[in-house]
Amino acid sequence: MYGFMYGAGDMRVGEVPAPRIVEPTDAVVCGSDLPHRCTPASDEGVPMGAECLGGVEETGPEAMQPKQGDFVMGLDPTHCTKGWPSG
Repeated sequence: MYGFMYGAGDMRVGEVPAPRIVEPTDAVVCGSDLPHRCTPASDEGVPMGAECLGGVEETGPEAMQPKQGDFVMGLDPTHCTKGWPSG
């Protein structure tokens, strides 16, 4: 991971270890870049990113799918309460 937000207008580049899955219910999901102008200041930095596709690097022992190595895409369902597709 490389991009971090320390406050509105304060973006820095640094390398930190990638997040790890610890519990069977864990999922590592990035936030949106759009509201960064309102991001509160942070001494630790906040990871940036709005990636919606990538590869599965690790799964827990209870995961049935997707499998490690699968290419996946995530959709944010919060924009619609009727299911997809809805016109």
